[in-house]
Amino acid sequence: MRLQERPLGALTLLRRHPGRLSDDDVHLAQALADSAALALMHWSTEPARADDVITRVQSVIASKATMEIAKGMIAQYADTTITEASHLLTAYARQRRIRLSETVQALVNRDMHPAAVAEAKPRT
Repeated sequence: MRLQERPLGALTLLRRHPGRLSDDDVHLAQALADSAALALMHWSTEPARADDVITRVQSVIASKATMEIAKGMIAQYADTTITEASHLLTAYARQRRIRLSETVQALVNRDMHPAAVAEAKPRT
């Protein structure tokens, strides 16, 4: 996923059959990923009305998507797996006693460089 040609994270594509994607499919997937990244960057995670169920669901989806973008950023930067990126994010937040959501948001907003998280040491 990218925004203005800057990588934001990773997108997982699953297929029923093995093989390469056609060039058209690759271009379509990239366009959809870019559109999703743009929408997520402008989507508020705060519900407009606390009792609005749809707004709450959208908030959860936006938070999850933001987390996935952050994990993708770390995985790409550190050349590691999504699982290990998740462990690094958790370790970084724990070591600094800050909320994981704050760490994720700082990464996605480009207020923090992925190197800071990539250097965190997960607990064993």
